Amino acid sequence: TLRTVGGVFCVDLLTLPALPKVAKGWTLRTVTPLAHDVSRVPYPIPAAGAPRDQVAASEVDPDAPPVRVTYRLPLDLVLAEPARPRVGWWDEEAAAWTTEGVTDVRIEDGTLTYASVKLTHLALLQSRVAMVTYRKWSMRPTSPGESCIISITPNNARFGNVELEAGDGWCRLVGPNIPELNALRQKKMSSWALLNRLSACGIHLMPEDRDCFFVEIDKKEANLEAAFCKDLALLAPAFMVASSKWNKDISKDDCMVRFAEVTDFDRTLAVDLDKVFAREHDAVKVILRKLKGCVIVNAKDGLETLSPELKVHMADGRDNVGAAAVRSRRDGFDVSLEPLQYSQTTLSLLRGVASERALQRVHSASAPFTENVKNLLLLLRVFTFG
Repeated sequence: TLRTVGGVFCVDLLTLPALPKVAKGWTLRTVTPLAHDVSRVPYPIPAAGAPRDQVAASEVDPDAPPVRVTYRLPLDLVLAEPARPRVGWWDEEAAAWTTEGVTDVRIEDGTLTYASVKLTHLALLQSRVAMVTYRKWSMRPTSPGESCIISITPNNARFGNVELEAGDGWCRLVGPNIPELNALRQKKMSSWALLNRLSACGIHLMPEDRDCFFVEIDKKEANLEAAFCKDLALLAPAFMVASSKWNKDISKDDCMVRFAEVTDFDRTLAVDLDKVFAREHDAVKVILRKLKGCVIVNAKDGLETLSPELKVHMADGRDNVGAAAVRSRRDGFDVSLEPLQYSQTTLSLLRGVASERALQRVHSASAPFTENVKNLLLLLRVFTFG
């Protein structure tokens, strides 16, 4: 699960050509292939007469004297694990980074120092899952409604919220306000370019399917995750959205999120969103999304547990009243469950629930804006890792 941060440092041991000699006004140079090329020497240096490949490239000689390496790290590097920095070398046979043979790693005043018995491609390493799963995430419109702020709270004690603004085809970093990110903050670029730059700086917010194993979660169905991200992107101009604590507990075939209509666009700051979803008044509702559609359910974060009825509906996963009735009798309900009425999309679900003003604002949003928000949510993987 290791990935590089701060670039890759290549260390080679080279054979130098013989130094020229000066005699009676003449400069004598030995003509060898080294006059036009370099010769790399394996490390540790083989004994005289021993084959050059005495130690395989993927092996570590514990008796080799370590070489101390020191260099400055980039100024824009943010370490997610500063208390235990790790340096490794690239093992071509295993196609992976390994830390074997690298010792005495420390960082002082932006300078990285370590000792290595391998002279090859070396790099400062960090866990791919240092930021996930997300503790929470949210989305809120800006006052003009031409952009929205997506806030991610990583599962890392060093970070508060990472805030990204998404507009009409562009994204930019809003927070955190730390010196290392000053050069990146406020620069507009594509969603992928921004998250890629953040990854290079040490803030990796583009988890992949393979990362699910290491954080012990189930991957949400890809089509479901994509459909829900598209739904929420359409709501971005007029609704606040916040993660649901139940989303991680329900199956890979279900996604949940909380939302609330914005009634005062002068109150769309982070503190306003926190108040709305902390109180969970009647304006806050919860959407359950399946591949077949979405429905509003009673599943606020303030509940201690989901109702048995809702669990039955989620487990059934079919628009079959008879099947739901059989399941309800099996689980001890006296009265057969009423089937949930799913809507094809979130927009169709909100007709009759949201105000005309909110729906008008949603329909007036530009396609590049909502497409950009959808792409950013998908790259962040807010439903699988949030």
